[in-house]
Amino acid sequence: MYCIDSSALVFANQKFPLVECKSYWQNLEDVISQGQLNTSEIVCDELKFYEEGIYKWAIKQRHFVIPLNEELLDQTKIIVNRYPQLIDPLSSIEQAAPYLLATAKLNKMTIVTEKIKLLLVCQKMKIESITFNEMTKILKVV
Repeated sequence: MYCIDSSALVFANQKFPLVECKSYWQNLEDVISQGQLNTSEIVCDELKFYEEGIYKWAIKQRHFVIPLNEELLDQTKIIVNRYPQLIDPLSSIEQAAPYLLATAKLNKMTIVTEKIKLLLVCQKMKIESITFNEMTKILKVV
């Protein structure tokens, strides 16, 4: 199972624009409906600020967004304390990286991201991680 970051979804939209590459996004929806791809609720919220079209697409996908719960919030606090460089304390929006890491850790998922900093923290935490292009090849989305 894979847990995708907003950076990977934004990259996907740059490479395969949602309005032009409908078959690609349909293939991604199929992967989601098979339970192979999810994301954190906070990642979905983050998309509102970066890519509204992808946000609207994401919230329509049934079983795509993993909601927050107490265990996830507790794990997120541990991660933020251990890796404070993951967040920008001056940012006015909630930052998804610690929530994504907590989601992946608790659900034994592989993180899909384009952020080097997140890939490095995954290594330190022993959470599997891949890029969007790697996920596309593995899941045969294209």
